[in-house]
Amino acid sequence: MTAPTNPRAARLAADLARQRMNATITELRGRVAPARLRDDAVAGLRARAEATAEHGLAAMKRQPGLTAAGFVATVVIIARRPLIAAARNWWERRRNSGVDRFPPESNDDILKGTER
Repeated sequence: MTAPTNPRAARLAADLARQRMNATITELRGRVAPARLRDDAVAGLRARAEATAEHGLAAMKRQPGLTAAGFVATVVIIARRPLIAAARNWWERRRNSGVDRFPPESNDDILKGTER
């Protein structure tokens, strides 16, 4: 852009440039306002989360067996200590209950008192 030779035209061009600059500054302030940045970030995260959820749901519908196996594995990993404790308690109760591990073949064996 060439500089005007007329002082009045130069002043008008400077005023016009100042108005454009002030409009640009106002627009930029609006774009970088903390509330605007936060809202844009939240909207972006929400959109990304929705897309991820839709993709995951589609994958679960395609492979329900794999989904169930993953769910069971996750539950087992999360609850491994209580599950191990329950298995130990069950095994100890079974071992200490006096239940014969090899029951007699017939009632006659019980009456005779024979054991294996």
